[in-house]
Amino acid sequence: MNKKLFVLLVILMSLSLTGIIFVQVYWIRTSVEDKEEQFSRTVTGILDRVANRVEKREMKDYSDRLASLVDSIGQPKTTQFRNFLFVDRDLNSDEILFYSHGILEEDYNITSTFFDNQNGGEDTTTFKNYTSKRTKAVFKEEFGLDGKSYSLTPIQKAEKIGGLSSIDKAVWEDVFMEYAKSRPIHKRVSKQEIELLLGQELKNREIDIDFEYGVYSQGFPTKLQSKKFKFSESKMYRAPIFKDTEGHTNFSLLLTFPKMKRFLFRSIMGMALLSLVFTLVIVVAYSSAIYQLIKQKQISEI
Repeated sequence: MNKKLFVLLVILMSLSLTGIIFVQVYWIRTSVEDKEEQFSRTVTGILDRVANRVEKREMKDYSDRLASLVDSIGQPKTTQFRNFLFVDRDLNSDEILFYSHGILEEDYNITSTFFDNQNGGEDTTTFKNYTSKRTKAVFKEEFGLDGKSYSLTPIQKAEKIGGLSSIDKAVWEDVFMEYAKSRPIHKRVSKQEIELLLGQELKNREIDIDFEYGVYSQGFPTKLQSKKFKFSESKMYRAPIFKDTEGHTNFSLLLTFPKMKRFLFRSIMGMALLSLVFTLVIVVAYSSAIYQLIKQKQISEI
């Protein structure tokens, strides 16, 4: 075999092997980065969901306490009833639409200790409770032989009694959030609740990995954190918690995973091992081919 041709073959085969190894390493690295990005999106969603569940639980606790308190107070201090009417007549179908909306406003005096106010006084706070009654009815106007109306036949009638959800809920949440800001964070949520919710959300997404968490207030640690939690900017996931009606908050829920790299690499371990086996096969085949070429060259030179 021509010496130049032999050297060219060796160089080309070496370049091919180097390229294959480079592609395999690049694929493994890219896979780990993709898994890490997907993991980050999932964890961010988990933190947002946990924060939302804690906020809803706190709101429900106070709503239940308020409902129980209103029932125990009995008669309201003052009441006021307003009724709005609307009547529309369709000349083509001889139908009359009647709609009424009555609003009952009740004032209750509750002690400020309901919100765990620490002022130490016995001041009272006036709470307004709204109840609405909506009535919608459609009547068919009946006429006699003389062309005069003599009766109204009801065709449809519906009533709905309940709270003013859009007004009542917005007012209550705004008042509650302002009062809740004065409470210490460890009285609003416990470490057990955070651990339980984080564990549930991770399990629901089939993420089996140890985690550490902490709640920070304006960049400073609070009592709510796991035993091995360590603040680290590079490997930290966070989400706001206990936001007010404007979306502002002083608290952040932080989450870290000490063994995250190992967990991510383990998720692609199967394909990585398979890729390594194929690469070793190519190396063995390359070595064997080079050996045969050198041996044939030596034989041809004898």
